[in-house]
Amino acid sequence: MTQVGRRVPSALAPDPSPEVVNADEFVMKKLLLVAVLSFPLLSPAQDMLAVGYARYVYSLDSGNGQAVLAGFGLLGQAGLARDGAGTLWSTGYTAAAGGPTYYLTRIEASNGLVIPMFVTPPFRSLASDVGTSLFGLVDATPADVLRRIDTTTGQSVVVGSLGIANALAITVRQGQLYGWDSALGLVTIDATTGHATDVNPAVAGP
Repeated sequence: MTQVGRRVPSALAPDPSPEVVNADEFVMKKLLLVAVLSFPLLSPAQDMLAVGYARYVYSLDSGNGQAVLAGFGLLGQAGLARDGAGTLWSTGYTAAAGGPTYYLTRIEASNGLVIPMFVTPPFRSLASDVGTSLFGLVDATPADVLRRIDTTTGQSVVVGSLGIANALAITVRQGQLYGWDSALGLVTIDATTGHATDVNPAVAGP
């Protein structure tokens, strides 16, 4: 089954002047930084990027951990990944009476600007893939689902079921797709079928 992405009208772009939030206050309150990527942003010292569930985009200094507010995205940012073309992507939603609408968003590394691009399924996490593709994790019943996303169109195609129901995040390391399951812990994921395998079944729990 294919989900056809719908391009977002410019009217849905984030408010250019939302409330200002102090970076230190953000960290002290321990609001979730859901993903971090190494990437030159704003200044040489700020060499990492983080997105938070509560809309914030931060640049980080990997040497001392200093966080600097770089921009604002959408609510529910729950993933951050770079496609093979080097573009940064995240997720988020807008709330409405009829329920939330979920988006794939592009992040400009030079200034932290977040641009909603396509209406998508509710991706829980993103991971890098080759070319202009990404992997996306979708919470589903009876088992979570892996999808492959075309970032030029917003279209996503089901790769397959993970066979597990508690996957929280995915990432790629040295060409291997991994996931984190709240019941099993670390799992490998077959990028051609979506099937997840516990890396060490002898160890109970995460």
